[in-house]
Amino acid sequence: MQKLVKVPETVFSEFCREIDLPEEMRTLTETCNRTWEYKFDAELSRDFFDEEKWDIAMTGVQEILGEDPDGVKILTLELQCAVRAHAYYQNMGISEEIYRETYKCFSRFVREHKVSYGRYGFDRHGWAKRQIAMKIFRIGELEYQLPVPGEEPEIGLHIPSDAKLTRENIRDSVQLARAFLKHFYEPYAQLPMSCCTWLLSEPLSKILPEGSHILQFQELFCVKKMYPKELAFMEWLYQNRDYTLEDVDRLPERTSLQRLVKKHLKDGGVIGEGYGILQEDRLM
Repeated sequence: MQKLVKVPETVFSEFCREIDLPEEMRTLTETCNRTWEYKFDAELSRDFFDEEKWDIAMTGVQEILGEDPDGVKILTLELQCAVRAHAYYQNMGISEEIYRETYKCFSRFVREHKVSYGRYGFDRHGWAKRQIAMKIFRIGELEYQLPVPGEEPEIGLHIPSDAKLTRENIRDSVQLARAFLKHFYEPYAQLPMSCCTWLLSEPLSKILPEGSHILQFQELFCVKKMYPKELAFMEWLYQNRDYTLEDVDRLPERTSLQRLVKKHLKDGGVIGEGYGILQEDRLM
């Protein structure tokens, strides 16, 4: 078995600073990177970069890691994989900016965990494998996912929690993404862009005031399906994925949007999420 060689401490630390990893988590992962006795092989780590193998690799790694309540060990491993991905970016000629902004997802995830649970942690390892495997790229305000085998031939559009969804920002991001796809993934350059999000929820159009940024966002899409039972909005709007409809009375009311949605839910309404296709001509 070829033992995995750890990323040099200086390289690892510099990367964590470049992606703005919060200081507390940076210290924990740097310590983990320096002192952790690696027990898995290099092939298992390489499987993180292979879409067809990443689920098996994730299961195998978690079994080896054992107890990891705050996700520090799996975060350290995925950060190491992100550092190794730099060579792939360089070989393809993808910019340092896209590389850095794509992997800032780790910093965003641990900050979101702090908001939800009052402490830093990492529980998005199952999602971040897409960034590691170079299937998701952040380009401007938005993230773009390459087509998933066996699913519709579309570019998945994802909305980071720190994205500023003005029409201009979305337009600029989409234009940059089209140029990126044409240059690096030409077979995908003309594929439609789809998005599945609570922001496309049809009920929101009935409770939000005219001029709402969310309504302006909805106008850019042709909504094809609704999933009224989905509860993803709880995580993004109320910053806690553990909330269910049974918790409606204790949902926070810090913003007008939170208050509007809470009242809607208490009145028996639903939010769910919608799936739509971006109508790029509406960006102009």
